[in-house]
Amino acid sequence: MSRKTVFLIPVVLILFYTGTGCSSNSETIGSNSTARITYALDTEPGNIDPHISSEDETAIIFRQIYDTLVYRDPRQQSIIPGLATEWTVSPDNLVYTFSLRKDVRFHDGTLFNAQAVADNFDRIESLNETAAKAKLLLSPYYSGYEIVDEHTIRFRVSQPYAPFLDALTQPYLGIASPSAFKQYSPERYQFHQVGTGPFILMDYVPGKNIILARNLNYHWGPTSYLLPDNRSVSEIDFSFIPNAQQRLNAINEMKVDVVSGLLPADARSLAINPNIQIFPIKIAGQPLQFQMNTTRFPTDNLAFRQALLYSANRNFILDTVFQRFSSIGWSPLTSNMPFYNGQLEGAYASDTGKAQSLLASIGYLDSDKNRYLDLNGVEADISVIIQSGDLYPEIARDLAEQWGLIGIKANVIAVPTLTALKARVATNEYNLIAFSTVGTDPALLNDFFAPSAQYNWSKIADAQLATLLGQGIAQVDTEARGSLYAQIQQQIMDQGLILPIGEPIKLNAANSAVQQLVFDSIGVPLLNNVTIMR
Repeated sequence: MSRKTVFLIPVVLILFYTGTGCSSNSETIGSNSTARITYALDTEPGNIDPHISSEDETAIIFRQIYDTLVYRDPRQQSIIPGLATEWTVSPDNLVYTFSLRKDVRFHDGTLFNAQAVADNFDRIESLNETAAKAKLLLSPYYSGYEIVDEHTIRFRVSQPYAPFLDALTQPYLGIASPSAFKQYSPERYQFHQVGTGPFILMDYVPGKNIILARNLNYHWGPTSYLLPDNRSVSEIDFSFIPNAQQRLNAINEMKVDVVSGLLPADARSLAINPNIQIFPIKIAGQPLQFQMNTTRFPTDNLAFRQALLYSANRNFILDTVFQRFSSIGWSPLTSNMPFYNGQLEGAYASDTGKAQSLLASIGYLDSDKNRYLDLNGVEADISVIIQSGDLYPEIARDLAEQWGLIGIKANVIAVPTLTALKARVATNEYNLIAFSTVGTDPALLNDFFAPSAQYNWSKIADAQLATLLGQGIAQVDTEARGSLYAQIQQQIMDQGLILPIGEPIKLNAANSAVQQLVFDSIGVPLLNNVTIMR
């Protein structure tokens, strides 16, 4: 599959939007609704405080408990009102003024207003969580706020920051009740969360589950939310089932209503069950990829990096590992990202002969006839670091076999956690390292390829690329921004900084009674609209 989809973010010099909240084409939910679902998650979050978490899975929970100032429409991908009814952007693109809803209360009865929003941003800035997504989404250009009146707040950025509105749509910037987070410490707030969203946190038992109940007073959601009726979900039991076989058994035996994080082979086996729906969701952000260390032999040589790219048979990996649920990753961005460069499709297509020619051109040969190439007696020996889980172990296994066929010895080293992965980066003892992230704005590339970026594990320090990245994050004109990111993607691939494998797919399944289950582009379900047909 090689379909190109480009979503353009509508950011101009002055923006003005209005919204009316939830659609009203159905009956309001009654207190007699008992539509309860069990939703099996593939991992238990480490922390479910939205302002502290950096985990993708936690967004599933945050989206149900919290509202954001603005939303991204799941179908049109445009920015739409949320807790903010309208907003303007100053001509110099440094000031964003938001008019807030006047009819909103938090689950604990606290009034939502500009001071509540200000308190949330103060909390995010004060928490010592440098890796938290909330802080990363605002940094480094957010420079403060001004409360204009009770229902108007003004944010400032230090330079034009094109992703700012997109950042405000993210669940990690959900607006929490100041009364609640001021009552509890950052360690305890995750057990007592209070938002304004369609569901209320009722219970959290670590190691077991999280229970949410319908907020019967909720009527201020975005236009993509429907008003519920008596078939709508009234309670959600998020159960933690990390074992893939147990998740498969649970949905097959109808012990749960929805499962996330199915393995491709398991999802394929469920396709023949008439009582099960499969939801393969293409996740926006980066493809599953390997960053190549440009400072360590032998990947410090461009021709060697390109040979690794050409000798990777990604179609075979899509067949064996992804079960054809995914498509080849050609770029540092997925094809459903804004400004994806479709001109890169087909670049570095599998070509063993070209890979061998590149290696020969820089002096590699099998001088000792042991099946592995060497350069002046030093073998073509590479270290590949992966994190256990996901699909990376299987991908790395196939790549090692493919590279072995052209005389490159690949040593695959699995580490258990992201912390261990970062520790390995600090030693510089790797040639390739598996890591990618999700997102909805291409500014995420700055976190990987700017010289001092936290995930610049290719160790690239290219002045021209750094300049383009800086221009891309500041450029608010859609056409000009698209041109910049086309160049950025081209340069990253021309320099062989990554080996993109496949576009990430979140494989979910639900029993046939679950209706109107919709996911956004980062795989988060919008459970407000779900109904149960028992």
